[in-house]
Amino acid sequence: MNKISLRHFLFFSPYDNRYAYSQTLNINDFRKVRIIPRDFQDERENLKRIINPNFEKSFYILSGYSGNGKTTFVNWFKEQIEEENYYFEIINLIEKGNDNKNEALMSSCLKDKLSDLLLDKKVLNRIADNRAYFSATPISFTREQLQGVNIAVSNAAFDKESANYLLELFNFKQILILFLLHRVIQFVENDDLKGKESYTFCFDNLDELELEYLTPDMWQTILDVSFLMQQVLKISNITGFEFALKVKFVGSVSN
Repeated sequence: MNKISLRHFLFFSPYDNRYAYSQTLNINDFRKVRIIPRDFQDERENLKRIINPNFEKSFYILSGYSGNGKTTFVNWFKEQIEEENYYFEIINLIEKGNDNKNEALMSSCLKDKLSDLLLDKKVLNRIADNRAYFSATPISFTREQLQGVNIAVSNAAFDKESANYLLELFNFKQILILFLLHRVIQFVENDDLKGKESYTFCFDNLDELELEYLTPDMWQTILDVSFLMQQVLKISNITGFEFALKVKFVGSVSN
């Protein structure tokens, strides 16, 4: 710690690439000096209630002034809630560092994850085996997209570069479907992930998007996909996972 200035130490956060200083500090250093505000404890109970399967809504917005600790809170909350048999995944829009300030930024963050996830071809095989259903309304994958999937499935040399090329064919709504489908496959196949109370996806730093894109239409896209996923799981021959009940979405945004 002697190698950094007091200013850097005070600004340090392992959850924000702008203030990570990973060569000199790590998350354990942060935990030693972290003080948990009373507000965190109160908000923890509110958010836990919201991600409970019995809560009627599937999308929640966590808002606050810029710099008031939302990113620190959601990462602290993840540490806490995952000790209680919940799944909580944070998708941080700042990490990608994309110049786009619209839905393309959200797509880019998900594509970055999918370029690795698709390499096992589990999602691609399910789409290829049920292409007639995936081409039909309301999922509406195009012929070009399905051809790309078929080529990827038969390509023994399919790699991350190939996955990135394939993903360029899909829009934000479809990218979100691919991402959630792969995650659910993991949830039902991985013994460590089975049987969680709920599965939450938190889009942190949504205010990285320009204000004009933080519209009801964007929220509606996420809700539409959430509604579609039970049908996607059915045609992908994935049974026994209650998506509408188990999956929650959280957005963190400055007001």
